[in-house]
This record gives sequence, structure tokens and C-alpha cells, in this order.
Amino acid sequence: MGLYTYLVERIGTDPKQLMAGVRKFKLELIDRTDLVSPTERAREVTGALTPHKLEANLFEQILED
Repeated sequence: MGLYTYLVERIGTDPKQLMAGVRKFKLELIDRTDLVSPTERAREVTGALTPHKLEANLFEQILED
């Protein structure tokens, strides 16, 4: 029972923190653009942008408008 509770609590907490961070409180509202890769290796595997690349793209969009 303790292991089950621990796993459910841990697995349930991470998505809640992610959803609160992106200000989307329903799971179906989250998409790939809400995720970033912490390292270049993770970017290669997942295809999600790294934070600095995401910011660079955002700055380019702002400057184009």
C-alpha cells in the first residue's frame, strides 16, 4: 500500500506542476510546445526545443511583428 501511494503521489505531482507552470489546468490543453528539453541530448531524443532555442524563436517572432 505504501509503495502504491508513493508512486501515485509522485506520478500525479509532476503533471500538476507542469500544468500549473504553463497555466493550463486541463490535461487536454497541454501540447508539445509547452515542453522543453533540459539538454541537447534530450532535444535529440524528444525533438522538443531547449529553453534558449525556444527564447530565440520567441524573440525572432517579436521582432518580426
